[in-house]
Amino acid sequence: MDKHLTIRLPKRLIKATLVLTLVAAVISPIAVSASHVFDDVDDSNTFHDDIAWLANAGVTLGCNPPANTNYCPDNAVTRAQMSAFMRRLAENQVVDAATAITADSATTAGHATTADSATTADNAGTVDGKNAIEFQPTTNDFESAANLTVSAPGTYTVASGTVTTTDGSGFLCLIGSLPRADIRVSASATISGMTGLSATFYLADSGGQIDGTTRRASASNQSFAMEWLYETVGGTDTFELVATEAGGDTYTVVDAVIMVEVISDTRCKGNPIIILPGEPESDPS
Repeated sequence: MDKHLTIRLPKRLIKATLVLTLVAAVISPIAVSASHVFDDVDDSNTFHDDIAWLANAGVTLGCNPPANTNYCPDNAVTRAQMSAFMRRLAENQVVDAATAITADSATTAGHATTADSATTADNAGTVDGKNAIEFQPTTNDFESAANLTVSAPGTYTVASGTVTTTDGSGFLCLIGSLPRADIRVSASATISGMTGLSATFYLADSGGQIDGTTRRASASNQSFAMEWLYETVGGTDTFELVATEAGGDTYTVVDAVIMVEVISDTRCKGNPIIILPGEPESDPS
């Protein structure tokens, strides 16, 4: 007669063991499936974590809409898909850069790309700003104008933009150099409903028409664009895109745009004249 050793476990211990076993069985598959964002990217893929990061950051949605259950890791990326990736990356502000992107009141901005009140910057030597140590970001003005109808002789302001640079009156420049700031003015528009010979446009500043900026359009749905580099002594400058009509032509200006950019703020510009002392003349006596 065989004798068997029987071990009786307490009922409480048996129940606890069963509960833990069931919990482990339920949790394990959930944890595994949650780590895979796409069905065709598992742990064996070298770029598994990178692809999961792209998906969690909202940069990629998948490659088989509307389900988007796959990533298609071996497919080539088209230029259209790349544009979507780049836009989502920027709009979602995904990248947490180690250096500051903006600084509202930085006094020493070593790496700030834009700073409202930056006075010094480590890279000031490469910035074409006010001088060698002061950093000033580019300032812009942009206006997209409403449609304007020209129906009688006269001048019509289509769009305008204003920028302010440092007033050059306070600059002490060496002889041969003068305080100057560089501004770029860009303008464009489309002509619609042309009745007559032509539509004439030009750029104007506070002194009137800027020489060399006249543009003409002679047909409906004809577009034009112009860009002008403007040099100023500093201060506030306003620029206008002007339509002028001397006869009885009629047309509508649509999609008019003007943009004014400060390329470099006021600084001493030119070749200074340096007068070196000569040798004293000898006394013949």
